[in-house]
Amino acid sequence: MTVKTVLSPSALNIMIHKCRRCFWLTQNKVWKRPSDGFPQITNGMDNVLKKYFDSFIQSGKLPPELSSDSRFNGMKLFDDVVLLEKYREWWNKDGLRFEDVSLNSTLRGAIDELLMKGDEIVVFDYKTKGYEPDDEKKAEGREWNRYQMNFYNLLLKKNGYEIYDYAYLGYYWPDGVNDDGSVRFGKFIDEVPVDIKMAEDLWKEAVLLVNSSCPSDGVDIQAVKKNKKDTECKWCKFVSYP
Repeated sequence: MTVKTVLSPSALNIMIHKCRRCFWLTQNKVWKRPSDGFPQITNGMDNVLKKYFDSFIQSGKLPPELSSDSRFNGMKLFDDVVLLEKYREWWNKDGLRFEDVSLNSTLRGAIDELLMKGDEIVVFDYKTKGYEPDDEKKAEGREWNRYQMNFYNLLLKKNGYEIYDYAYLGYYWPDGVNDDGSVRFGKFIDEVPVDIKMAEDLWKEAVLLVNSSCPSDGVDIQAVKKNKKDTECKWCKFVSYP
């Protein structure tokens, strides 16, 4: 009998980007990998940006940074405010989730923003940064966040939506202080190609991993990618199991 799993993009992020053994130990409730932490300023910015985007829904207009960008021609904000609020709450049982009975697994997520282009739904995600990302950081952001965007789009597809070919990352960072003391923010919008099959394959891989034997060694995936000499995971190396 397979272990029943409830997974999210953030949980799968451990398997994809951090350490497969940490993921196994966490999902099998042996030990939980500590969180990397989430700055309160990011939470605050997300809430402010949601209110900002929502203020345009009733008028049927897009925020200026989108309306002036040709990539958003023909798009409009998702206007079912009640459903949008549910989709923003990862804990909401009526939110964005899907149970695959054959996998004995539920995938859930919480989006920031949605747009529509005709019958196709478009994911838009806020990314608050401390400074303007250069080309290298933008490339890293596309690579790191494409998995999250793919999982969101998979969930939307499983919930009956037609999927757009791209998802969008909206970067915001402090850029200066105005004369009245208010903080000025810079912004940049990047796009990520959507790959539903990648998300489906990773979900299946995650369920298979959870139901396999515990990996004997914890490997820091980022250390491997950066060709570091020490690739041992600094977290689960202290966990003796089995």
